Amino acid sequence: MEELSKVLFELLLVSDGRTTDMLETLCGERVYVEVINQEKHDNTIYRESFLYTVNQNLFVSHNFMMLYPEHVPSEFYQRILEKEEVIGKILKNDEVLSNRIITKNGWCLPTEISDLSGNPKKLIFAEELNGGMIPFKEYKLHFQSNEKPGIKLVEYFNPNLIHYRLQKNRFIKSPVDEIRAEKVGGLV
Repeated sequence: MEELSKVLFELLLVSDGRTTDMLETLCGERVYVEVINQEKHDNTIYRESFLYTVNQNLFVSHNFMMLYPEHVPSEFYQRILEKEEVIGKILKNDEVLSNRIITKNGWCLPTEISDLSGNPKKLIFAEELNGGMIPFKEYKLHFQSNEKPGIKLVEYFNPNLIHYRLQKNRFIKSPVDEIRAEKVGGLV
């Protein structure tokens, strides 16, 4: 299971597609955002948030973002200010064209967690880590043909994510399992 988990996280860390879509696939359910802090300084929006699932009650990722309003579409900017939707969902639902450039990714220790300004931070799921390594991805989003990034983002992913998904699947019967059980006259 450890090897499978590592491979799936490696795919997540190198993907330049919408991270939200991948996280929902790995979780097997929709993810939601909770904005912990969002403030504006010198024409830059700083936002700290986490993604979570409802059914599994799982913290999926802890995120730190810097948004530069002059480099993002105005409708997108307004939606971000509302603090209600995951960035990836807004990009997908509004069909916002963007280009994602990964600047850093890998695994780090809990003591190495920081926001984009280098300030040390503690993750929302820190108690679950037992001092283990944390997968992360840092990237920039460019909108339309803008040379300057509209968003810089670092996402720290709960390393127990794959384990939770596999545990969830162990205890949930699919319709195929129920049909198979009926055919053989037994229980799954």
